[in-house]
Amino acid sequence: NYIWAILFFLLFNNIFVASRSITGIVLDSETNEVIPNAVIKILEIPKIFTCNDEGTFSISDVEFGNYTFVLKHIGYKENVSKITIDEKTNKLLAFYLIPKNIELDPVIVSDYKSFSKFDDLQELSSVLKGKELQKQLGLTLASTLKNEAGLAMRSMGPAPSRPVIRGLGSNRVMISEDGIKTVDLSATSPDHAVTIDPFTIDRIEVLRGPKVLTQTSTTIGGVVNTIRNEIPTTLHDDLTGSIGAYGETVNSGYLGSLNLEYPISNFAFRGEVSTRRSLDFNAPVGKLKNSDSENLNYSFAGSYFPEFGVMGISFRSFNLDYGIPGGFIGAHPKGVNIDITKNQFNFLNKISFE
Repeated sequence: NYIWAILFFLLFNNIFVASRSITGIVLDSETNEVIPNAVIKILEIPKIFTCNDEGTFSISDVEFGNYTFVLKHIGYKENVSKITIDEKTNKLLAFYLIPKNIELDPVIVSDYKSFSKFDDLQELSSVLKGKELQKQLGLTLASTLKNEAGLAMRSMGPAPSRPVIRGLGSNRVMISEDGIKTVDLSATSPDHAVTIDPFTIDRIEVLRGPKVLTQTSTTIGGVVNTIRNEIPTTLHDDLTGSIGAYGETVNSGYLGSLNLEYPISNFAFRGEVSTRRSLDFNAPVGKLKNSDSENLNYSFAGSYFPEFGVMGISFRSFNLDYGIPGGFIGAHPKGVNIDITKNQFNFLNKISFE
């Protein structure tokens, strides 16, 4: 009988082990508010428990003994508590978590400085340069760009034309030379011409999109930037330049242009001249009277290249005499002739420190 009693005790020992169910709540140590969905792990029990939306949890059939409770939640410090479970243990256990700042590894965003303030907008830009620019050349800047997507031309005649971008023109489109806004009356008066000669330009950039607002608050249409590098910024080894001649049959027009750049020691000198003349425009029903124009432009520039950078100065003269046809809505009744003269000095100073 004694042996049978021992066997019975060994086989059914677990049935007689004392246990109880425990219930707990997880609170914020600063606000005493419940913390939902906290994770509870008891190291002596290979299970993980989770609080409900009310911040409480319940674990059944926990044997009497000593246990290590580990509580975790995002935004709080880990709580490790040692609890003794016996018949005297409170039916509701309260655990407090201390808030902590979430520290993330720094995120480093790197970029490069573009050589031109327009280079970082190429995805929003149309660029004409080189042979493509030579193919598209017209008598005015607007006629040169009229075949680009989204661009049109506003005109009261062949000479006083101005670019239109996506239906917006006048002062909604800013025109600049080498990044500097041009000053003339073409933005506010449709019978005035743009004082830029396209035949000595190296490149034309057309900018569209929201970032053009960084140039001016009224430029919601776009920016047309012409690059001619009038003041030399690099010192060449030999004489450089270009010469060109163009003609049009529709108005018996012709144009010639020449620009040269020559280095002497630490100096570089640049000069350019262009002249253009066109007669009345030939239309299918006859000649469009008072649509002739005559243009003369020249500029001189010089740069000095010390060890610390570059300094330069230029003078440009723009002279345009043109006629505006009359006899249509919005025009002068009998047409008018306008003579524009613009003289401009530019200065450049770039200093580099090492």
